[in-house]
Amino acid sequence: MEIQEPKNITIEANITSAIKNDKLIIFVGSGLSKIFNLPDWNNLVIDVIKEINDEKLKLFIPILEQKLLDPIEVLEKLKNEKDIIHKYLKENFVLKSENDFSLHKKILALTSKIITTNYDNAFEKTDNTISTVLYNSPFNINEIKNEKKFIFKLHGCAKSDASKCILFHSDYLNLYSSENAAILKLKDLFINNTILFIGFGFNDPYVNLVFNNLNKIFEGYNKHYLLTTTPKNFDSLPYIKPIHISDYKEINSFIEKMLVIKNERFKNIHQLEGLTTKYPVNRTPKIAFLYPEPVDLPLNQNFSKSATYFDNLEVEIYKGYLNLKSLQLLDDFELVFIITSSYKNKIYIEGEDLKSELITIEELDRNIPNEKTIRVIVTDEDININQDFSIIHLLGYKASNINKLIFKALRNNDLCFKEKEINIYNIDSLPFKIEKGRPKFLSLYDIKRPLEFLPKASISIIGRVEEQSIIANRILKIIESNKLLNIKGSGGLGKTTLIKKIGYELYNRGYFDFGVSFISCENINSYADFEEELTKGFKLKNIINFREYLFENSKKINLLIILDNFETVSNLSNKEDYRKVISLLEFATDYANIVITSRESLLVDFEDIFTLGTLITDDALNLFKNNYQGNVKESEEKILRSDILENLLNNNPLAIKLVTKTNSQHKNISELRDQLKEHFFEATSEEFESIFKKNVDLNIERTRSIFQSINYSYHKLTTKQKLAFELLHLFPDGISLTNFKKWFNKQKSSSNNISDLELKQLQDKSLVENYDGTLQLQPIIRRFAEFHFIKRTKDIKAKYYIDAYDFNTFQLEYIDFVDFRKSTSFALFLNDSIKNNLLLVLDYLPHIEISEKSIVSNKIHLLNFIDGIMSYIVNESQINAFRRKLNDIKNLFTDIPNADIYLNVISTWFTYYFKDFNSSYEELRNIFPPEEIEKRIFENEDHCQREYRNIISYIHSMEGYTINYIQSFVTNRAVEFLLDTHFYYLGVFTPSIRAKKGFYNFEIEFILKTLNLSELENYINLLFPEQHLERMQCTYILSKVKFLEKEDIKKLVITNPYTKGLKELMYAFISEDHIIKIQHFEKALKNLYHIKYYYLEALYFFCEYLTKINDPLFEYHYRIGLELSAKYYYQHLEFKFKNILDPDKFTYICNFEYYPIEGLEQFFNDHKKLWESEFKKKVEFKNN
Repeated sequence: MEIQEPKNITIEANITSAIKNDKLIIFVGSGLSKIFNLPDWNNLVIDVIKEINDEKLKLFIPILEQKLLDPIEVLEKLKNEKDIIHKYLKENFVLKSENDFSLHKKILALTSKIITTNYDNAFEKTDNTISTVLYNSPFNINEIKNEKKFIFKLHGCAKSDASKCILFHSDYLNLYSSENAAILKLKDLFINNTILFIGFGFNDPYVNLVFNNLNKIFEGYNKHYLLTTTPKNFDSLPYIKPIHISDYKEINSFIEKMLVIKNERFKNIHQLEGLTTKYPVNRTPKIAFLYPEPVDLPLNQNFSKSATYFDNLEVEIYKGYLNLKSLQLLDDFELVFIITSSYKNKIYIEGEDLKSELITIEELDRNIPNEKTIRVIVTDEDININQDFSIIHLLGYKASNINKLIFKALRNNDLCFKEKEINIYNIDSLPFKIEKGRPKFLSLYDIKRPLEFLPKASISIIGRVEEQSIIANRILKIIESNKLLNIKGSGGLGKTTLIKKIGYELYNRGYFDFGVSFISCENINSYADFEEELTKGFKLKNIINFREYLFENSKKINLLIILDNFETVSNLSNKEDYRKVISLLEFATDYANIVITSRESLLVDFEDIFTLGTLITDDALNLFKNNYQGNVKESEEKILRSDILENLLNNNPLAIKLVTKTNSQHKNISELRDQLKEHFFEATSEEFESIFKKNVDLNIERTRSIFQSINYSYHKLTTKQKLAFELLHLFPDGISLTNFKKWFNKQKSSSNNISDLELKQLQDKSLVENYDGTLQLQPIIRRFAEFHFIKRTKDIKAKYYIDAYDFNTFQLEYIDFVDFRKSTSFALFLNDSIKNNLLLVLDYLPHIEISEKSIVSNKIHLLNFIDGIMSYIVNESQINAFRRKLNDIKNLFTDIPNADIYLNVISTWFTYYFKDFNSSYEELRNIFPPEEIEKRIFENEDHCQREYRNIISYIHSMEGYTINYIQSFVTNRAVEFLLDTHFYYLGVFTPSIRAKKGFYNFEIEFILKTLNLSELENYINLLFPEQHLERMQCTYILSKVKFLEKEDIKKLVITNPYTKGLKELMYAFISEDHIIKIQHFEKALKNLYHIKYYYLEALYFFCEYLTKINDPLFEYHYRIGLELSAKYYYQHLEFKFKNILDPDKFTYICNFEYYPIEGLEQFFNDHKKLWESEFKKKVEFKNN
């Protein structure tokens, strides 16, 4: 190729930055392949017509030669000859090695990330190690994030599969009109990189379609660049900035100029790599403490406790499991202390499948990366050690010897031992000395917090060794394959316990540092329910752009999500909902590791199935003996194995536990067998069919051993135990035993005289599972309890309902207490753990007795309950369920004044916050206009009137009517309502009211210039992953004082339009390109419009930017900002707008005379005094 030096061309700053940060992608068009003399569209169609050799089609040849017809139009008429077309592509677009690939070689030297719409294989011939990714391969598309070198072939590849090339109009529509993996990846690449288009002109008949679709996909997030001789042709594409070249021959030298920048980058990197890193001289020594706990071998159970030998040393002890993965983490440790068992001169470690393996000392030594790390090995038997190794070996687990070794060697650096059990090889002295003090115990795998289901999962499982090993191995495989693992089996086999156990074991070995989420699918009734639970599993609760968020943050999260009892989802009545569930699951498996437990297969390509069978009889026998109250004679084992375990109980673990824990006394095993036979025979098929009649029960355990065992156990219960058992079915999320005990003690008794004692007894009988203090019926047992509850008389059921209602009310009051006294986020967490319990109350509200004798004396109590749960419902699925239930019971309150308006306002309130600001706000305005707020006389309003007006007035305040809102409280002297955020909007700051730091405290400190940046950053870092709103708001404050990286902003989770607006504003702060910056400001203003204070603050920052660039639009936006700030009495914002040209000239001082409210200052002081006292109580509560 002839090289021509480009004239007056400079490399754009954004391109330079992209090169330096490895964020440049080249998007190649057909112009770059002209050097290979490949046929253009016109010649392609003519050649294909000649191949077809049809006289009628040949009439098109002269028309094409004279360019009277678009070749694509003619190609559409050849669709029936696809085989010939595809053969032509393969013969003409597969390049040979003799071609000149020098330009392509330079491009790959510049960046190894290529996108192309070309069919040829030029880049693959240039570098045969580059990964070719086709548009129709979701797996390979997902793997792009892990590839250092790739060519993303958006329209297919003639060499790989010519039949899949995008050729016809329908192909283009299918590709660009759906949200498929290729388009999502394209959007991701556009958002996270800078794209340079090369070889695109308008002679390609589909180039307009391609670019217009890219424009829709892209939505203007970044500015990208295009080398072109006709820059004006691209004026209509706002995301493209053309770089004008006079001739395409200039491309070569333009790339060479960029290579100079690339080479400078590597030069700097190599200089940095030459610097050596030294450890701090006085750092506390790091010691790794490793031991094996394989699932198949009961080694010494005191291994883990041996770390206490270090109790009197000032040292960091990193505990971990003895496996090759752990050994390879020891690159900066001073010492590794290993305690294990040995066999035939080898030591036991764990394999990846959690089973035991034997390795030599040589293999162990080889896997420790740092040869300077001192090796201390404690074994039960003597082992031969190569004299060349530097190792301290201690024979036996004798405590005195271990203590002596640690004290003399580590504390005093004395390696002279008389004890024959202590042998030191090739170590004269230790390079460190450990002082006396207190050790710090840490996880070798940097585990931040224990799993929520830790207590249950840590219980050892009897048997199932091979199953545990296989499932662990399968889970590790889906990390790479991005498939879903289905643990399939009938009810009662222990699928849930097994997967929890393995999830726990893998997490504690560092496999899933982002955690293990356990999600029960029992209460999922729709796609919306499923999406809510899945987002919760991803720790993205309440996010509104789930798919987009995952795609923008593209990398797979090191997270395990367990979806338990998935057969409930598989049998959704709405088949379209189920189709959407499967689609979401397939998408989600690219971003997290997902395991389901189910009674059936999903029958999808991305599913890996492990079928869990019944226990082998040996394991069933051990389980029986472990739980049975009596003794089993050796002579009775044959009866037990054959007649009871295999024939009656089908070796089912749940059935075995239910039968063995009934506390029934039997003379011998034969008597138990006879009793079971008699009872099982009496259990009717009619009852079985009545309980298990849903589609989800089609794969229920065939021998019915579960049903018969539950029935057997149930009939052995006392009357009070039966009542407690049936009551639990009204609590699908379970009952906190601690809270139930508090409630029982407070009430003195329940209507049914049920105490926590009966609940504990049910747990002892395996009818109830204990999940970290929460007692819950397994789904299959809950159905049985519900069946027997339904058979109760109306009067007895009324007692159940009143107990369940009262306990839920008690829990709701506690959540409110936590919200006020402790933390809103923790209150939301508590509510989420019992959300289905609370929603179920709405189903039986009409059946609750209302009388002076009842705990519910009037219906206002029921309305208060509805109001209470409304405050914590924060996502679409819960909103829909709540609205449905509310609609079903609204006739219950027809005798309460204004109840119909109140319930309607509650429903509209949800629409306002989570769906549509505009229409819902208009509806609320019509019910109670903002002009009426300050006319309110609280004492003259009935209950429902006061409640709905409070809701609407609060929304009016956010919409800009804060002064009216405050006026209503001043008029009524109602200082008992917390109003500090509304005072903040007005510019009246109260930094000392709230004792606990949070968003508004930091906002006030920012305004008063007292913000401690380190304190704010530390606060953000300590937030729980699910605290999305608080993280977004506090990060927004951070963005006002320091530059944030785009990657950090991208990770913030959008939960409503307000948070979307803040995120767009943060993007605006960091954007360098003028057009992109303007777009982000405009999107921020659009989303923040209904939260007037932050809308105006965004407008202020927008105006501030416009002044810097002398944009004529400044005057227009400035006038709007100034006028609205004054209109809404936002004194501080008005002050900022007035001083926008010289913001530091004056200091803001709040003036109460500014506001048209008489007595405001006195009211404010009274309000401040009261609430400082209330929050002081909060601190006293926490300290006590």
